[in-house]
Amino acid sequence: MKKNIFTLVLVLFSNLLIAQCLSGDCNNGYGKKKYKEGVYEGNFKNNLPDGLGILNYVNDNFYFGQFKNGKLNGFGSFTWKSGQSHTGNWENGIQHGEGIFNDVKKNPTAGIWNKGTFGVAKNTEKQITNPINCIGNCIDGYGRITKSNGTIIQAIFGNGMAKFGHIETKLYAFDGYILNNLPNGHGQIGYKNGDHYFGSFKNGKKHGEGIFTPKGKTRIFGKWENNIFIKPNSFLFNNKDFCEELISYMSLSEKERSLQKALNWTNEFVPILENKFLNHFEIQQTNYTEKANWTQILFPENKENIPSVSLQTLRNGLKKCKKITAIKNDNEFKFKNKKIFLSKGKYGIFSSNIQYELKITYPFKDLACVSGDCQNGFGTKKYGNGSSYKGNFVNGKKEGKGTFIFKDGWKHIGTFKNNKCDGKGKQYNENGKLIFEGNFYNYKLNGKGTSYFGD
Repeated sequence: MKKNIFTLVLVLFSNLLIAQCLSGDCNNGYGKKKYKEGVYEGNFKNNLPDGLGILNYVNDNFYFGQFKNGKLNGFGSFTWKSGQSHTGNWENGIQHGEGIFNDVKKNPTAGIWNKGTFGVAKNTEKQITNPINCIGNCIDGYGRITKSNGTIIQAIFGNGMAKFGHIETKLYAFDGYILNNLPNGHGQIGYKNGDHYFGSFKNGKKHGEGIFTPKGKTRIFGKWENNIFIKPNSFLFNNKDFCEELISYMSLSEKERSLQKALNWTNEFVPILENKFLNHFEIQQTNYTEKANWTQILFPENKENIPSVSLQTLRNGLKKCKKITAIKNDNEFKFKNKKIFLSKGKYGIFSSNIQYELKITYPFKDLACVSGDCQNGFGTKKYGNGSSYKGNFVNGKKEGKGTFIFKDGWKHIGTFKNNKCDGKGKQYNENGKLIFEGNFYNYKLNGKGTSYFGD
């Protein structure tokens, strides 16, 4: 087995002079930086990766874990392009201490590394005091236990207890430190639903600093307590992506917006656009396509798998968008004939949590208007109850000469004021026969008139 296990010596960040900070604080803070070897995202100290971070190599190798002075130091997981991986302790860029190697078929081997060289994990000989369901040494060595519920623990044991290794259940696969047969300490866990977490555990739950990767979404650096997400560490807000995608959405036609999936107020929010900016967020929208007059985008303040962005960050981001103009106050903006409003509160299905709302309002379009100008001009409007009007409009109301047809087929032709018939007019029944003629108000004779019922 020894000859099949990779050892790794990494010379990281060899030429700092040609490194390029892509975003954030790449000196002493949180940022994203491009090196000759690859792209690093995470914490920096004195211009070097230091703390929790992720490194994507140009050769498609991948590491996420702890860094110190620009090198892999502490607990981390390295995955080769081939699919093989090593999870465990690192020192100055090489495996050193306890670790788990997974081959391309994901078969785990836990052992001890000494400056990059693998040593067989303690005694693997079967012990008399082994549990019945153990293969190897499950007392003080390396062994494998299969429990009655199907859980498999393949680990280094001490005093009959698993200390470091691999746990596989119906819900997840875990590599790292173990206590009481549960993840405890540093480790990584892959859930059957495709989610992944790397970081600290306590009693089988996420606890402490970690990196959470929801399936198909952006990784989140954050902190957890007793499996509850409490605080995002940092998020790299890219103003260019924010502006481009927001303007792109506001530039869609009404028909194109109506094709976007929307909340129907029954059971689910769904993401929109899913381009650069929304790859960083699970941003939701409410888009009433039958009225097509506003879109609501919510930013939950603290929610696992959604990075946090402050109201001030959104406000500053809008101010930096060249095509968007601030109006009235710091929370109201406009893009062409659309308006954008920022607010803080409790909205929708996230009502128990504080969140930020970015609301886009569009010029109201009267969808009942089927032809012409139903605001200030001559047009035809069909109403939901089956009635219709053809004539003059002022400020969206019936005003001047026009014809109103009731849902039962009766027709009123005459003068309208303030959305009601007011003045001279004629009314015809469903067969087109003249029934009333004279002065009307609100479709009833008002003053002098003639009835033709007897004719």
